[in-house]
Amino acid sequence: MLALARGYAAQQNYGRARRWWTQAAQAGHAGAELELALCALHGLDPGADLDTAVQRLQRAAEAGVAEAAYWCALLECGRDAPDLLRIAQCWQQAIDGGHAPAIAALRPWQRDDEHSAASIQRALRLSAAPAEILHADLNIAIHDDVLSAEECAYLVARATPWLQPAQVVDPATGAVDARALRNNASANLPDAEGDLALRLIERRLTDLCALHWRHAEALALLRYQVGEEYRPHLDVLPASDPRWQSPGGGGQRQTTVFVYLNPVAAGGHTAFPRLGIEVEPRQGRALRFDNLDREGRIAGNALHAGMPVQSGEKWLATLWLRQRPLRPW
Repeated sequence: MLALARGYAAQQNYGRARRWWTQAAQAGHAGAELELALCALHGLDPGADLDTAVQRLQRAAEAGVAEAAYWCALLECGRDAPDLLRIAQCWQQAIDGGHAPAIAALRPWQRDDEHSAASIQRALRLSAAPAEILHADLNIAIHDDVLSAEECAYLVARATPWLQPAQVVDPATGAVDARALRNNASANLPDAEGDLALRLIERRLTDLCALHWRHAEALALLRYQVGEEYRPHLDVLPASDPRWQSPGGGGQRQTTVFVYLNPVAAGGHTAFPRLGIEVEPRQGRALRFDNLDREGRIAGNALHAGMPVQSGEKWLATLWLRQRPLRPW
């Protein structure tokens, strides 16, 4: 039955595939429970709901399927109040079962000859020093030591192969043209949805904000070399792009949060020219601010700039959080 389901899935006949997966699951096949859950999570089963998918994953994990345990950890990480002990237990089960993504997710926290449980506890540490408020109306604040040097280095290594010239969408025309505003490089990390390491780091950043992790866009990495900058701009999405205004589009970018990933030899400050505020880049330091005012209008005082790097280079990881949830789980 499982073979038939996979055969129909390979033909993209998911209706018949689901029928055979369901029969296999009813017969007690834990692998079929896992594959049905993944269909639901990835939108291939329109009638499925998240709770049912979680129950299927739990049954598969209890039956010893390591990949199911890994997905249980991922989904627990996205809850409003995640159970850290459950994340640790599910992650450890997936590692003990030899699931390669679960083992790879330890990389930012693993030390030589250390048991994986210690690395997991380091990964699940609570975030950050208290905020230093720079501007109350726009919630401009800095948090030091949000990410460790190892976590920062992990993000830089992940992003490096994907770097390309950064782009800007003209707010009036919708045309893509970066030359007038910025000359740095950027990267969007692929396959972040199923990457527990990235999810934990993203969660660390969004926990600094009033909005939930599901409001966040994909993590973006930026690199600035000597002389490169991002001139004064707003982070809001252009009115010419109708996608964010649709019911499922998440709305406008309410909040920006980013973290500096390396020590910058000179320059590279973040400036708010209308407020007279400058923030020095320090490795592991997060900066957050609102792009909209309390009435949901674009906040002109949120205009900010990445000042030119004078020596060395600057790496930055950025999350934009929308007014409404973007991620289903």
